[in-house]
Amino acid sequence: MKCKYCEKDSRDWFLFIPYADHWCAECGSHLCKDHRKSTHQYNMEDPGYKKPMDLCSKCYNDRESIIESIIAVKSNHVGGHKIVEEKYYLESGSEFENYDQAIWDLKLNAHLKGANAIINLKKIPHQHSDGNYIYKKWTAGGNLVNIQKYTS
Repeated sequence: MKCKYCEKDSRDWFLFIPYADHWCAECGSHLCKDHRKSTHQYNMEDPGYKKPMDLCSKCYNDRESIIESIIAVKSNHVGGHKIVEEKYYLESGSEFENYDQAIWDLKLNAHLKGANAIINLKKIPHQHSDGNYIYKKWTAGGNLVNIQKYTS
């Protein structure tokens, strides 16, 4: 089990016995102890994953660029594009400390559901109280669609 980046052994050892192996949840490549430190924790949208999984830097950056490419607008259309497929309304998976995190989560789920845009984007506040003060958490919602640029 060699590391994807440096060819070192990717297993943890205890008394000369390998007891744990580490890999990227996206590409499956093995990662040594040093390169595991530079991995990114990522919540996988699979019921089999109960906690965040490690993604290597390359897979994380690839996923980030895909998520950033998803267009999210408050209106019911995207300028210069036509809607080729309407999917369904979706909200972010959980409540977040800030709205940007909620939008990021919604974009991730849109990508996993096969959409490349979100229309009718909504900011959804959730008010909570712990007895001493009131605070807000956020979710985001919108209609998932696939869009295509108009061609002349």
